[in-house]
Amino acid sequence: MKKKLTYIGRDDWSRPIYQDETKRIWVDTDPRSNCAPELCTITDAGEPCDPIRADIEVEFYPCRDVWY
Repeated sequence: MKKKLTYIGRDDWSRPIYQDETKRIWVDTDPRSNCAPELCTITDAGEPCDPIRADIEVEFYPCRDVWY
């Protein structure tokens, strides 16, 4: 399975936020360029919640936003 995640901005902790085709919001909790993305859904309060399933391939659009 593949998801296209579109960059929509950063949260209050400067973590990149993405939206998928179903309008679900995802946060990358470890946006360092030398690490694999750690994507989680977020709660209504903006807290990371459920991690993305390991079998899902992700395509970042236009690209993955990283800290460094």
